[in-house]
Amino acid sequence: AGAPITSPMNVPMIILNVLHELQTKGALSTESAAADIDLTMEEEWCISEILKHVKTERKQVLEVVLADGSLCPGYDGRHMNPGHAIEAGWFVLQYANRNGRADLVQVAEQMITWSFEEGWDKEHGGLFYFLDAEGRSPVYLEWDMKLWWPHNEAMIAFAMLYETLGKEEHWESFVKVTDYAMNHFSDPHHGEWYGYLNREGKVTHHFKGGPYKGCFHVPRSLFMVYQILSR
Repeated sequence: AGAPITSPMNVPMIILNVLHELQTKGALSTESAAADIDLTMEEEWCISEILKHVKTERKQVLEVVLADGSLCPGYDGRHMNPGHAIEAGWFVLQYANRNGRADLVQVAEQMITWSFEEGWDKEHGGLFYFLDAEGRSPVYLEWDMKLWWPHNEAMIAFAMLYETLGKEEHWESFVKVTDYAMNHFSDPHHGEWYGYLNREGKVTHHFKGGPYKGCFHVPRSLFMVYQILSR
């Protein structure tokens, strides 16, 4: 009782992506949508909710904010998930490109590049799993591990940014994260990707599928990157 009402980023970002997939694959349109669904309004709500998490003055994307977009007290309000922020960034970029929103292209670029720069481990390479926005010690024990899916999302994001803006720096970031992923997660002998590395980049879990790592991020990333680079 008395806990503040918070706004997690995962809900609007996933809804935005689902709406994009349904519309671009022909399963949903403004003409075919049910009378009680306004697709434009739904997507605009998703964008407005995501933007609450983008803190320009801090150059950070926060995972949880208060319902009005202000900072949430305590660790929840300092929690950063670089991979999630990068993924949300390319969801916004897709929406911006489809709707001719140059202003949102810039926001998406900021979300992706800020999160990648702060999330990249300057000593050992790879993206940290979690960070604290104020530089304190993150409370999650696995914070400094390197997981497969943030790297998948960064591959998509920088390929898409380079296609959209043509900036060499985005191509360089794409190559940087792709090289790390292929050299550390991909198993050249038996196929597929490992999912979990320690900070130094050594495999910690030798299974390639489990209750959390399914057949999603890897194939989506490789397929989308192939499509983008083939255009």
